[in-house]
This record gives sequence, structure tokens and C-alpha cells, in this order.
Amino acid sequence: MKNIKNPTDLKELFIRFGSVGEYTNIITVRKEDEEIIGYTQTEIGSMFPEMNTPKCNRQCYICKKALNCINKELEFTECAEYDTNLSPVILNELLKCYFLTFYDDLREKYLPMRKNKFTGVMEIKDLPISNGDRKLLHKAGKRNFYAVFKIFEQIKECEVVANSCKLLAKLAEAGTMQKELVDLMTLKKIGIARAKLLVAAGIKTKSDFIMETPRKLGEVMHMSAREAGAILELNMGDVEIEDEDEE
Repeated sequence: MKNIKNPTDLKELFIRFGSVGEYTNIITVRKEDEEIIGYTQTEIGSMFPEMNTPKCNRQCYICKKALNCINKELEFTECAEYDTNLSPVILNELLKCYFLTFYDDLREKYLPMRKNKFTGVMEIKDLPISNGDRKLLHKAGKRNFYAVFKIFEQIKECEVVANSCKLLAKLAEAGTMQKELVDLMTLKKIGIARAKLLVAAGIKTKSDFIMETPRKLGEVMHMSAREAGAILELNMGDVEIEDEDEE
């Protein structure tokens, strides 16, 4: 826990908690993946692998020989018995996982454009990724980060990380980095498909949702006003309305 720089930074948590064999073993890295691995390195920025570098505030293994060690948390010590919980080298499998999991968002930022020979319109040159592979990544990502959430949710000191990993599990499942979608997906009876429809219509927060009429929500989510009203009523007591005048 002492090695996490920002417990709400989903990019950092993805790299830290995605570094497990159950997640990375499903990915095969090929020579043609060099470009997207480079895109991911650019995306996550210069914070990696620098995260392991100060020597202070690293957690100790608390070895049997040093149960009463005054440097147990390794503040200002050069003790070699520490656990960084992150390898200095980020696996290419994980870098590829990152790009493919959040492909829908990263493709527009990094992939090259080409002119469609039939329409003359410039379009993104998509990677040849099968729907099966993408579903596997989304499923594995959800399982991995939800497991981290379950491990940490009972530990008071880990509450922020637990909540962030629960959010990350939803993002991995949806294959998107849009936080608005995940915020809406915490509503009862709102999954990824309905959340996408809501965001596209400008309804981007739970407060936005609660303030809308059943008729408008029904039009957006392609259902009757009665069905939308039932969903609205189901969530009414769980959402606090934000005060627009509050700074």
C-alpha cells in the first residue's frame, strides 16, 4: 500500500494489479504488437517504472528475524528486505492488455488514419481484433480487478483502493475508460448498453439521471415511460442531488 502513489489513479492501479499471471497469460505478444505496446508506454507516461525509486515508505516483509525491527516500514533505510509489489519491468503482455482492454478509447488517439477508397473519407485503420478476444479480455479484466476489490474491501486502510479497483473492474468489463459510464452503471438496472445511451444523450451523472423525466429517459433508453419511471423510482433514494449553487 505504501508504494501506491495515487490510490484513485486507475492507470496506476491497472498496471500494478494487472501484473498477475492469471491476467497476462491469456495474451500472446507478437512482433506486430510493437506499435501498440509503444502506444501504451506513451499513454501511461513517465510515471513507470519510476514508481519503485524512493527508498522510503516501502513495506517490509517483516521477517522472522526482525519482528521488533524499528525500521519495519523501511523509512530512511537501505534494507534489502522490502516488497515493492511492482516489477521494475512492466511486461509487454500487460502493456498489450491495457491497449486492447481500452481499445475503444485509445484507438482514436493513436491509430493511424487512412482514406476510404469508396467514400473518400478519412477513417481510423483498426486493428484486426476478434470479438472473442476482446470479450475474453473484458471478462478477465473484470475478474482480476474485482478480486482485488474483494481482497481490500474489508480493510479500512484500503477502502479508497478497493473502491477504485471496483470501478476499474467495471471499466475493464465495459472496455472503456469513460468514467461517466461507470458512474451511471452503479445505478440499479443500468448496464453498459443503457449507460452508453444515456451518456450519448448528455445524461452523464447519477444526478443528471435522477433529474430527468420518465418520458425523456424512456426515449433515450428505448423503453416505455412507465418502465423508465420504475427504474427512476428504484434509484431515487440512493442518489444525492448535487447543489448547483454549491462551490
